[in-house]
Amino acid sequence: MSTTYQTVGQAIFDLMNGIDVSAITGLPAPGWAETHNYPPKQVRSYPSFAVVPAEDAEDPMDAITDDDRVTYWVYITASYQDSSDAEDQLRRLVDLVRTRVRQHKRSATPLGGGAYALGRLGGAWGANVDHGERFYRLSIEAKVDQSLV
Repeated sequence: MSTTYQTVGQAIFDLMNGIDVSAITGLPAPGWAETHNYPPKQVRSYPSFAVVPAEDAEDPMDAITDDDRVTYWVYITASYQDSSDAEDQLRRLVDLVRTRVRQHKRSATPLGGGAYALGRLGGAWGANVDHGERFYRLSIEAKVDQSLV
């Protein structure tokens, strides 16, 4: 049985939780008000992040091994009750998080060995007006080889 989603999702969550953003947020280390390893119904404290599986694909490597690519979205969310401060904080958080993820992309053991490589990184900005939230959705593609035997 494959444990790709469990392994990669936990590794991305651990990476995000290990990034100390307290210098940006003013909160005690690691500086996140809420963390989620699932899509939350509602975020109550900001800033927060949520690690959410998005999609997967696979290609054959040889007769018994597939190259699995799984993509996770990491939502970094801030309240825009005080929009100018929240926007500045969110942009600084995104800069720091993207830098740390790029460092893992260049590592010999990305995600602490949870993947053999990190592929495409990308992101999109958005807002949930109903909840008063501004967010950045970081897309992280992880590559994992899965034996079929």
